[in-house]
Amino acid sequence: MLNDSIAAGSPLYPELFDADYFGLMSDYPKFDYLRKQIVRVGEELSGKMVVAGDKSNLDHYREVFRIAYNWRNSHIYPMRRIHHELMANVRQRGVKLQGFTSARLKRMQSIREKLGESSTKFDQMQDLGGCRAIMDSVDEYRQLIAKYREGGTGHRIRNDTDYFEKPRASGYRGHHFVLEFQPEANEYQHKDRRIEVQLRTGLQHAWATAVEAVGIMRRENMKRGIGDPDWLRLFALMSTDFAIEEDGAHVPGTPEGKRERHQELRHLNDKLNAVVFLENINQAFDYAPVYRGSAKFYLVQIDRDKKEVHVTGYNQPINATEGFSASETGNGVISVLAEVNKIEDLMKAFPNYFMDVQMFTDHLKTIVFPDRAHKVAKSAAESVRATKKKSSNFLDLSWLKSYRPQR
Repeated sequence: MLNDSIAAGSPLYPELFDADYFGLMSDYPKFDYLRKQIVRVGEELSGKMVVAGDKSNLDHYREVFRIAYNWRNSHIYPMRRIHHELMANVRQRGVKLQGFTSARLKRMQSIREKLGESSTKFDQMQDLGGCRAIMDSVDEYRQLIAKYREGGTGHRIRNDTDYFEKPRASGYRGHHFVLEFQPEANEYQHKDRRIEVQLRTGLQHAWATAVEAVGIMRRENMKRGIGDPDWLRLFALMSTDFAIEEDGAHVPGTPEGKRERHQELRHLNDKLNAVVFLENINQAFDYAPVYRGSAKFYLVQIDRDKKEVHVTGYNQPINATEGFSASETGNGVISVLAEVNKIEDLMKAFPNYFMDVQMFTDHLKTIVFPDRAHKVAKSAAESVRATKKKSSNFLDLSWLKSYRPQR
């Protein structure tokens, strides 16, 4: 049993390492193939995979995906370790900050799209596992960045990218670190796995959520800049509005003047009926208040046709990753496997999967309906206060269509 145990400490927070939290190494998927096979599999994933009429290549494609899922899923242990470190940086190291964290494995469809659009090799992909912190203020966002830059990680920082001062042309803002996992003791099977750590403010998260939710409903990959150019333009303009609120840099190609920018947003809203569309997204999905306990991992599945969201809880990493892989087998359902500190953080961390775009919608309303801005602002403030008043004794879990027992 000794060889199966996980390292008893962390190089940065030995007193915070909880062996019960991580379990045994045998609880986690390990990579069962050769590294060179990942490169070959990535090349196939990046192209069109068409099953022959006589299905002679079906077994080959099954093996391709078997290797691909195995490589992706083998990132869950280093992802959890780096997520644990992120939680410590937010709540326990130095100045305690206000925010919440989450982690997720990358969807296979997103993996294939990224491989097809870039020269990135599958074995070098840096976000197969990702962690995220959403901070309550710009000041706390900056403090968290500083913690990482000042030695707040036991892992190697491979990339440090600032999208706050240099937003993407799409309007995306935030801060990304790519960490290379540095193993201890019996963790060497996970050596060199790369995990992305995303840091955002609430406004940055609201913007990114709206982009993904609209893309899901319109079946357009707006996150990657693919879709209706008017919607993409609206998001770029709104990002600059958010940036100004946070004293950040303007999005390239958007007007710096408020009047010109807001006139264009009002024009786009009239053309797209954007506010109505966003309000419909908020109300489109059917959730029933069914809730039974908590879990370490949550598989969230959104069915756009039935307008339903289902959540399955898992406690064992292997079962969680197997369930995630099985959910991606071409049934038209969009899935994400997430780790959050507590169940009520699930919707806050992944509001796009629950079609919650209210914060973005409220901000857009203040621009396109300026005469009603004070009412919108009051409503938004009341909503925030109500959320903060909720305690562990009263969790608003009405967004769950179904919650399946843990495995």
